[in-house]
Amino acid sequence: MATHGWDGLRPLLVVAPGAAYGTAKRWLPAHFVRLIETAVRDRGMQCVLVGSGADGETTRWIAGAIDQQ
Repeated sequence: MATHGWDGLRPLLVVAPGAAYGTAKRWLPAHFVRLIETAVRDRGMQCVLVGSGADGETTRWIAGAIDQQ
């Protein structure tokens, strides 16, 4: 984690945006972006996106949307 900028002190927000049993239970990626941006800005948290290979497209989209802000 330190190689990706975590100082060991900031609280971590671990986000798993996938859904094992279909997308009906999954938040829209834009909602994850809003949650992450709010947690980073208002709470000083650092976010980690996790998931399976099937979640790759979604996690890349979320990461890209955050990077563009």
